Amino acid sequence: MKRLYISQPIEGETNDEIKNKREYLAQRAEAQLREEVEVIESAFLGTPPRNRALWYLSKSLELLSIADVVILDKRWQHFKGCRIVEACAREYGIPILDE
Repeated sequence: MKRLYISQPIEGETNDEIKNKREYLAQRAEAQLREEVEVIESAFLGTPPRNRALWYLSKSLELLSIADVVILDKRWQHFKGCRIVEACAREYGIPILDE
């Protein structure tokens, strides 16, 4: 079983939309890998209001460090945090799956 990091934009999404997209991406990853995955919980609620984006990114990179594989939301190129996660995964040799 591989540990899966899901990179998805969350700005403007409801909690239900975020959850549903995460479930969908986990299923896509399992189909591509042909094995079960353990999803790393990276959807934070109640983040600090000051420098929120930077705080979220720092936590995301911390969790990325324990991932075996990453899956990117199909809109990843349009969001700074997702682009940074993609670049870090690529630079550090973590396999990347696309939606």
